[in-house]
Amino acid sequence: MDMISNDEPPALVCRIEKSRMGNIVQVGGRIVARQTVAGDFRLTVRSFGPGGSSSVQQSGQFHVAGGREISVGKATVSFGKGAKLAADLEVRVGEQVMHCNGSLGGQEDGTPPADSDTTDL
Repeated sequence: MDMISNDEPPALVCRIEKSRMGNIVQVGGRIVARQTVAGDFRLTVRSFGPGGSSSVQQSGQFHVAGGREISVGKATVSFGKGAKLAADLEVRVGEQVMHCNGSLGGQEDGTPPADSDTTDL
């Protein structure tokens, strides 16, 4: 009798990655695949702050070989005192859709939490 293991990692994982240098934040998507897959992605980054708001959206196709990972989309936004940032990565493979979300900010001085450089989702 064959048993199916529930400990097997997911076939596809996405995450939002963020890096900050001063008042600038770079946000991008990352896709990790256990097996070769191809599909479409859409990265949406919204920033809000005392100076106003902005929204950046990037989309395209991707192909990632099994056991590999790739970066998809990249946005650079200003991030000052009182700013907030929200990011959503939509990954579509055939009829399956996956969303990964990340956020940054909301503190009085605009300083991100210490663990916010990379968010695994």
